[in-house]
Amino acid sequence: MFEYNKFWRITVTVLLVAAIVLVAGAGYALLSGFPKAGAVMNTASGILALNSLAQLKESGWFDRVMAIYSDSDKYPYGPPSSIVRTIVDDPERPIRTFFRNKLFLESRTGAYLAIASIVASIASGWM
Repeated sequence: MFEYNKFWRITVTVLLVAAIVLVAGAGYALLSGFPKAGAVMNTASGILALNSLAQLKESGWFDRVMAIYSDSDKYPYGPPSSIVRTIVDDPERPIRTFFRNKLFLESRTGAYLAIASIVASIASGWM
């Protein structure tokens, strides 16, 4: 059975909410003429970067990379645990299941968060 670390899920969620609030705040600050709009957006960029790392950790991307280098044929210490992450979807909560799977289990989401961090960083330089 798949076991997850609740800390990482909470971290991913809190950082994502914080980044969304900061991006919205930077947009409002820019439109209202606040001189530190770029700094707010730059902070959002940093939080998105941290969030991408936390999400990649939770989705198992680092474990899959380690699995490549832990091949028992190539390396004497053997492969990592052969337990595959499986999630039993809850048919009673399809929306929650969709977001949980996208946010916590797909490595692509971490890559998108890293890209969003880069875009936010570039945008903050022009504010």
